[in-house]
Amino acid sequence: MGIFLLVIEIEKGIEPDKIILEVFMAGKKYFFFDYDGTLTVGATGKVTESARKTLDALVKKGHFVAVATGRIQCDAYLRCSEIGIENLVSDGGNGLTIDGKIVYMESINLAHSIKLLDELEEKQIRWADTCDNTII
Repeated sequence: MGIFLLVIEIEKGIEPDKIILEVFMAGKKYFFFDYDGTLTVGATGKVTESARKTLDALVKKGHFVAVATGRIQCDAYLRCSEIGIENLVSDGGNGLTIDGKIVYMESINLAHSIKLLDELEEKQIRWADTCDNTII
């Protein structure tokens, strides 16, 4: 039974604690969720109530909960900390935040970046870039 089914069942009125107890009796588990379109709904960017209940129940049971996202760390952390998630794999796998502290962050290779940006320019595709972990 995956988390998608848990969310659906919670929306049907089954209490998260009951589901977690039945499915995850074996001990601590490690859960990684995508943010956009998994925890959130469509273009609203809002985390659903059922997702919040599920995340809270997982944390309450002592499981490790994190978000894995392509978003830049500062943006992902801002959004996730609002729902109580302090653990992230961000920047498309190039950043790691544990308990709200950045423990690893690697920049994209400069030569690869320049090649990609040249290709985007050639195809007239809009792009944005940042050299630090901030949102303007």
